[in-house]
Amino acid sequence: MAPQLTIIPGIRLLHVHGRQDSCYVRYASNFIEGIGWINGEIMEMLWARLNLISPAAQGMTLCRKYKLARNDILESGKAFDRLDEAAPSHLKTEWLARERIAQSSRLNDSSAMDEYEINIKKGQRLGLKQRLSQPKREDSSCSKTLEHSKSVVRHDINIIFGIIQ
Repeated sequence: MAPQLTIIPGIRLLHVHGRQDSCYVRYASNFIEGIGWINGEIMEMLWARLNLISPAAQGMTLCRKYKLARNDILESGKAFDRLDEAAPSHLKTEWLARERIAQSSRLNDSSAMDEYEINIKKGQRLGLKQRLSQPKREDSSCSKTLEHSKSVVRHDINIIFGIIQ
């Protein structure tokens, strides 16, 4: 084997989802720079995006199908450009730097690819003591609506159990 050849471990997309969640960003071919996709698995996934328009294309000529697919791909590109323009440039620079670090560190430490993980900060839940200590907001219209709803539910329960004829 040539000494300049670098082999990056990876798992086929079809199989990577059956592993641990962390395996996806560490070993999926989506995150390996310069990898070539040559099997049908990937092409099928790319064409799947066009499934929304495929029923409309059934009675079309080949030329018309091509134009439809081309226009949809161009529209997708425009949507990406709008998204790219909306992101602040300082964040894009930071993201690219973090991506370079992750890609260059992956051979020695696969957890460097965890940079690609989705990080969603969940809201904090207030504990019972915190909720009780907060001042209660009184909204008369909400209180009236709530009381009305309770009376309707009580009435329906009474009818269900035969208390009121």
